[in-house]
Amino acid sequence: MILDELNSGGKADYFVWMVEESDLSAASGMETKLEKGTYVYDTLRATAARTRRGCGPYLDSQGASYRAFYIVNAVLGAQRQC
Repeated sequence: MILDELNSGGKADYFVWMVEESDLSAASGMETKLEKGTYVYDTLRATAARTRRGCGPYLDSQGASYRAFYIVNAVLGAQRQC
């Protein structure tokens, strides 16, 4: 169905979920909210950047528009025509 839609000039949205998740367990041993928040933010962003390294260039080469979500380590893409 998705390929039929794309082949007829349509558009399909999709999520690409990365398998790796961030290990945030160290945050439980931190004392302040600022320490925890900074650690979680930095760790999520680093994991996303590392695991999605090739995703953006590939989607760019395919003419797809996309938006990355570091919190869940996923990319929402939109592709026009195959």
